[in-house]
Amino acid sequence: MSILNNIFKFTIIFFYLMINNINAQQIKSEICIPPYFVSLRVSTANSHKGPGMQYKNANKYIQKGTPLLVIAKYDKWRQVTDINNDIGWLLQSQLSSKRYLIVKTEECILFAEPNVNSKQIAILKHQVVMKLKNLHNNWCKVIVIVDKKPKYKGYVHRKNVYGLLDNETNLKL
Repeated sequence: MSILNNIFKFTIIFFYLMINNINAQQIKSEICIPPYFVSLRVSTANSHKGPGMQYKNANKYIQKGTPLLVIAKYDKWRQVTDINNDIGWLLQSQLSSKRYLIVKTEECILFAEPNVNSKQIAILKHQVVMKLKNLHNNWCKVIVIVDKKPKYKGYVHRKNVYGLLDNETNLKL
């Protein structure tokens, strides 16, 4: 009988979430306390000087996956800062919990293994965006996306990228 009760409870919760159009991203976004990193869910977005459409545009973002640091929340709005320390407000629906990194140095070497003596796969230029797979001992396992397809896989050192909090030392995504 308890199995049927659990199935019934799960079904009720599932339909409640479906009816109210709530997804895991929204739930996670409500629970998280700033600061935390997110990424741009859409290809282009204008941030605003305040938490509402009535405020003037602050910044224009033109690359899906751009990592942004959430520093404040107000209703469905998130105040974010970017690699250039520009600040603006974006709708929560424009953001994703998927983790991406962006090259903050002039160039960044993508290595085959998490050490500087391993094979060099590519030299990534300033502001190349890559998907974070995991972080261990200051090395980020990443996938570089080119033309919406995975192009390169490898490791970059965290000192060369933006998109990690100082206290993040080991992540498995």
